[in-house]
Formats: sequence, structure tokens, C-alpha cells
Amino acid sequence: RVVTDSRCVVPGDLFVALAGTCGHGEEFLADAAAAGAAAAVVEHHGAGQAGLLCVRVDQSLAALWDLAAWNRDRSSAERIAVTGSVSKTTTRQMIHQVLSVRASARQSPRNYNNEVGVPLSLLAVDPGDRFAVIEVGASGPGEIGPLSRLVRPAAAVLTGCGRAHLSGFGSVKALFEEKVRLLEAVQPGGLAVIPADCQRRMPRLAKGVHVVT
Repeated sequence: RVVTDSRCVVPGDLFVALAGTCGHGEEFLADAAAAGAAAAVVEHHGAGQAGLLCVRVDQSLAALWDLAAWNRDRSSAERIAVTGSVSKTTTRQMIHQVLSVRASARQSPRNYNNEVGVPLSLLAVDPGDRFAVIEVGASGPGEIGPLSRLVRPAAAVLTGCGRAHLSGFGSVKALFEEKVRLLEAVQPGGLAVIPADCQRRMPRLAKGVHVVT
């Protein structure tokens, strides 16, 4: 597994030490080592821990995204992405439950839908999984686009756009324009599921994408 919280490490995990608002994950290398981490990804030159293999990179978050993209590309799982200002988690869980009847399906743990949670969700997909349902969220402009391109969904679901996170977006219009970035990332021949009242404001989609309201 790949983890970013030293408290969640179990033997054999890769611990990615990320910079946070109140500190840096490198402060917890000893904890990760004591819990049995096999290795750690670190940023600072000289950061290390006895008995723990430390791989130094320029930016640990960028390395986490690179690892997620690598795991995405080696997997044949069809990815279904879910976003919206209402019922993201419920919708993701429902889709996962249905797909699990057909084959092995994976879903985002809890609400892992941000710049750290989405790559961790992709890294949790096993080579034998047939489906992966990934939740994608945003608290401000410019977040959905990069996350969507990382997921590269075969299908995307927009649950709706209400008055959520308006402190970060300023208006419902800005919120909608951000959320539909997920639909723009749907791969050619894929599927976009949207509320009926959003159909007239649809963005340009890839060739052959089917739209269901």
C-alpha cells in the first residue's frame, strides 16, 4: 500500500511524507519505520531514518501523482468518476455496490476526493479489478481539471450543483463551470451522466461520449 498518514502504516507500506499546513510528514519517519514501513518518499536533502529506505524527490506530492498515474496505466479497470455539490459519496457507494455484483470493483476510501485522496484512491486499484469508482471534489476553482485528467474516466457522473462551497467559488455559476471539468475528461466513446437541468450548459465533450440525463 501507499499511505500518507504515519498512523495508518502497516508492515510493508510505502509512506509518502507530504508537506502540510502545520508541519511535514518527514517529522514522522520514525513512527512510520516503527510501524513497519518498507520505504518512504521524502523531499529534504538529508531527511532519513535509520532502518528505513528513503527515496528523495523534488516534490513528494508530485511523486504521489506520478505513482498514481503509473498504477492507473497498468490497470485495465474501467474508471467511473463522481462529482457534484450533493450526494457524491452516496452516489459513489451506490455505483460501486451495483458494479460489485458483476466483477471486482474498487471505490475511493471514505471521501478521498482531493489532491491527496484521488491519487491514493487510484493507487488502491489492484491489477485484477474490473471497475474503479473515484470520487472527485473541489473547494475552489482550478482543482477539478487536474484531478480529472489524472483519473481519465471512462464514465463520469455529475450529481448536481447547489450552493455548496460558495466561499471558495463565489457563485453557483462558477461552481458549475468547475464541476463540468470532470465531464470534459471523459475518454472518447465514454459516458457522461448529468442532471436534466444542466444539459443546456454542457461543455464540449470528447468524440463519441454518450450523454445520459
